[in-house]
Amino acid sequence: MTLPNGAPNCPVLYEQILDMAISISGDPARAARWCEQEPIACFGGKTAKELVAENRGADVLRYMQALEAGAAG
Repeated sequence: MTLPNGAPNCPVLYEQILDMAISISGDPARAARWCEQEPIACFGGKTAKELVAENRGADVLRYMQALEAGAAG
């Protein structure tokens, strides 16, 4: 996975997102596919990976936490 070097905390946030996706799905391969390939409607159809590259990883984490807590998505 390649993220821009200039984006602060990119690798750390991406790993946190991936870890949370694994926790939610229970399947590392499925979680990786979601992070890299699944568009997120409320973020304009961008993937988690794209959002992290745009310095919006914290937004993705909050979104995932809300979903995990039972918020409608």
